[in-house]
Formats: sequence, structure tokens, C-alpha cells
Amino acid sequence: MGAIFLAGLFLLLSATPAAADPVTASIIASFAIQAAISIAISFAISFVTKALAPKPKPPEFDPGQAFESTAGRTHQIRQAITTRRVIYGEQRVSGPLLYATTTQDDKMLHLIIALASHEIEAIDDVLLNDTMIHSANLDGNGLVLTGTYANKVRIKKHLGAAAQVADADLVSEVAEWTSNHRLREIAYLYVRLEFDQDIFPTATPAISCWCKGKKVLDTRDSVTRWSPNPALILRDYLTDTKFGLGAAPSEIDDTFTDTAANICDEMVLTEDISGVVNNFVIADDLLGIVGDTPLEWQTGDRVRLTTTGSLPTGLAVATDYFVIVVERQSPRVIQLANTYKLALAGTAIDFSGSASGTNTVIKKAEPRYTANGFFASSEIPAQTIEDLLSAMGGRAANSGGTWRMRAGAFVSPTITLDESDMRGPLRVQTRHPRRQRFNAVRGVYVSPINSGIPTDFPPIINAAYKTADNEERLWLDRSLPYTSRPHTAQRLAKIELERHRQEISVDLPVNLTGLQLEIGDTVNIDNTRMGWTGKGFEVINWKLVAEEDDSGAPLLGVDLGLRETASAVFDWASGEETQVDPAPNTNLP
Repeated sequence: MGAIFLAGLFLLLSATPAAADPVTASIIASFAIQAAISIAISFAISFVTKALAPKPKPPEFDPGQAFESTAGRTHQIRQAITTRRVIYGEQRVSGPLLYATTTQDDKMLHLIIALASHEIEAIDDVLLNDTMIHSANLDGNGLVLTGTYANKVRIKKHLGAAAQVADADLVSEVAEWTSNHRLREIAYLYVRLEFDQDIFPTATPAISCWCKGKKVLDTRDSVTRWSPNPALILRDYLTDTKFGLGAAPSEIDDTFTDTAANICDEMVLTEDISGVVNNFVIADDLLGIVGDTPLEWQTGDRVRLTTTGSLPTGLAVATDYFVIVVERQSPRVIQLANTYKLALAGTAIDFSGSASGTNTVIKKAEPRYTANGFFASSEIPAQTIEDLLSAMGGRAANSGGTWRMRAGAFVSPTITLDESDMRGPLRVQTRHPRRQRFNAVRGVYVSPINSGIPTDFPPIINAAYKTADNEERLWLDRSLPYTSRPHTAQRLAKIELERHRQEISVDLPVNLTGLQLEIGDTVNIDNTRMGWTGKGFEVINWKLVAEEDDSGAPLLGVDLGLRETASAVFDWASGEETQVDPAPNTNLP
């Protein structure tokens, strides 16, 4: 600092004109000294401020960043370089504009919009701005038949197969687009718009569509098919060599994958959501549902039928059916399947005859967990894995080079540890720090009910936990980018809340009996001093340690990090509030 001051003073004094009279020289020298002092003080303040300021922290992972990839969800993207995208489950997407040109003296505008960088299962409804164009509203060549865009818009759908060929119509109408432009392994929309000032008064419409994404391997039957099952999707991401982690199949413990997948496919009861059938289209096995709002059911929901008259042959009351969504909005059309698996495959019940009276479809249950969303190739793997796990309230760990995943469900302990298994004293923490506590969960999910746009799900609150926190409402904000059902979002939020409020954590040094456990397992703990008899804990951390006993001989053991848990953490009734602690802290008086 002193060197800076002296250098500044020297420069200013040396700049004094040699020919100046003594008075002028004195005045100049005085100004120079004052300026040098001012500069020195300024440097000193800057230096001290920089020294005292806290160092900037590296950016941390934020679950809320998951929705940054939704820029291309409803509007096509116009930029020269962009990331590639992988779609899982069923989702509304748009994408980068790969090609645009005009023909016939600018009468026809040709657009190619990339949806995914892999083969997908299907492209269903297409939206131009807010107008939904159903697949049934297109002729065999993709021309829109009715509505605002009748005979003015042509839509061609390409699923991105490895053997995909160039669009024949585009090749015939655009000279520079040849049969070599195949866009293999890229799912895309080719849209041709015919200029009309009345239909397109301002600009090109925002173009998006509903897609069924990537096919995944079902390890339960070794068949690759489309599925919204989060466990199967996570396995696909872990083994994907192009956009995922590239793990070898041998590095995945598929016993855990199968168990998690079965949990995800379980049906969970929900509140009744009814819809009146306005017509049965017997020839196509379709049911039209009254209403202009988006359909509140999704493919795979379990429903039952009621009638004041009669149902078509092949359908019956008091029987479980599963929804296949055909058209989501105006008109709302569904089909019915006999099983959840058949609903995902799109295999509808063939019914015949006619119906009479008022017929109603009532939603009764939904799959426990599904994953419907997409990620960009630029996302870090930790974020993608965390997002996929959030869809099933799950955990995943890599232990000994092997991945094991678990869905959000309680597993009854089969092992009990007590004082005889301990190598040393246990350490117990009974409460979370104040800054980490919360007693309510709110957040964002993505649903067809909201046209595939991220929106708030109904929050989960707990009055008892609020009372325990001095009547202060403490929120956790949660992003669920792969969750599409509001009931599922609430259930996941409740699991998050209940897990958090089981606050007792234990560091437990045990002998080699700890080798029977691994991260994610549940275990019962008996401890007289703590008043625990068969108290359930989840294994959060696991570490093999080598020590010496009192004689200096080597002693192996396992250090366990445990967090209390209970089956009620995963229970779901009305979805309102859990009023009591599901895992009592102790049985001591």
C-alpha cells in the first residue's frame, strides 16, 4: 500500500513544470500531494473492503433449476446452437427450429421443429398457440381438416427411428431438402403454413405437441417399451451411454429395480373425480366426456362406470378399468383398458351395442408414482438423478460399484440391533437446526390439467408441527419437474414433510453385524437407556472401519448413520394433515 502511495506521489510531483515560478510550483505541489493522499486513501478503502468481504461461494445445486429447461416447452426455439433433449413418460414439448424456408413466392412457410434426440413412442395432439389439433383432425397426409386452420396447415410427425427416411412431401416441395436429409434418431414435427393474413395476423404461431417419449427396458419381463415408471426410467438414464451416466447393466442391482418398479405401479386411492359420458363411439371404442376444460384424468388412472340405464356390451358397472387418453381437450375423449399395463400399451376394450340413460366415469385411483418430463443434455447428472428420484420419493446409492434404487415406500425391518452389537457409545441428535426446519411444503409440478405448464400444486401443511414450531409457518419450496398428477405431488410433499419431522438421528458404531445392512435399509433398535424397543430407523450412512482393541489387535466394525422412520411416513388418507408424530421419540415416561 505504501509503495502505491509513494509511486503516485512521485508521478504527480514529477509532473510539476520545471519553468513555473516558485508560488505556482508550490500550489501545484500542494494539489499533487492532496491528490496523492486521496488516491492512497481510495486504494486503502478498496483493499480493506475486498479483504473483509466474504469469499463468493460456489454455486450449489438448486432443485428449482429443474424448470430452467422448460423454455422450449410451449414455443419453438430460434437459436443457432442449443442442447439436445431426452423425453421420458408423456409431456408437452416444443423445441429448436432446425429449418425454415418459404416456397411459392412466400406463400408456403415450411418449419422443422426438433422434439427429442432419440426415437419416441408417439406424437399425439399438436397445439398452434392455444388451439389443439387432435390426430383425428388430420387427413392421411397431415392436412388439418376442420377448425381455424382447416386446409391452411399441414402437420407431419416423425418419431426419430434409426432407419427414418426424409419427409417425402418436404423433399418434393423444397429443392434444397433432399432424401439425404433423414434426421435419423431425431423426433421432429414438419409443419407447413399457408400464408393467410386473417389466420396468421401477426406472426408464426407457437407450435408444441404432446409426446410419449423414450422406450425403456422393463427388467421385470426384459421387454423394451414405453413406460412412465420412474424406476425403469432412472435405470435407463443410468445405463444410457449417449445422454446418461453410461453405467454397464451389470452395475445396476435389478432386484432393487424390480421392487421399486412394482411399488411405482401400485394403485393409490384418490378422491372421486367424475365425468359424464356424452357419447359412445362404438366403432372406435371411444368415450366422449362432457366439458371444454382439460381432462383431469391421465393414462393409467383407475376408474369405474355408473349408469342410470345401460352400458354397451363389454362394459360393466362396479368394475375396474384403466384410462387411455385419446384427446385431452375440446372434445375430451378416452378409451378404457382392462389393466394398467394394457392402458400403457394403448390396448383398448372392444365394446359393442348401444347405451342408454346417464353414464358416468369416476376416477377412483392412480398409479403410486409416474415420471413425465424431459431433461437437456447440458444438465448435470446429479440434477437429473435427483429430479427422477423426486418423482418416486426415492433414494439411490452406488455402493461397491453397484447402483441400488428404492421407491418411496416403507420396508419393514428384519434386523434388530441392541447394546450387544455396539462397539462404543451412540451419539444422538434429537432436533434439526432452526434454519433447516419446516412444517409445510409447497411447490411446482407440471400437469396436462394446466396444459403442461409448470404450476403450483396444493400445499401440504401440518397443524401439529406448526404448534411445535411456536405457531410459525415454515415453508419448504419443492420442485417436482417429472410429476404430473396433483394427488401424487401432494403425496410426495407429505413424504418429504414426514421424513423431515422424524428428527432423531443416531451415529451408531456396531460390530460386524452391521454388514447385514446397507444404505436405504430399515433396522429396529433396542436401547434401554434411550427407551427404544423396536424403534425403526433408516440407514443414511454406512462405513466400514478398522480399529484396535485394548490389546492392540485389529478390530473391524461398521459405523452407521441412522434417521428415525415409520410406516406412517408413507401413508396417505385424505391428503390434508398428519396430526400426530408417526414415530414416537421414546417410550420412557
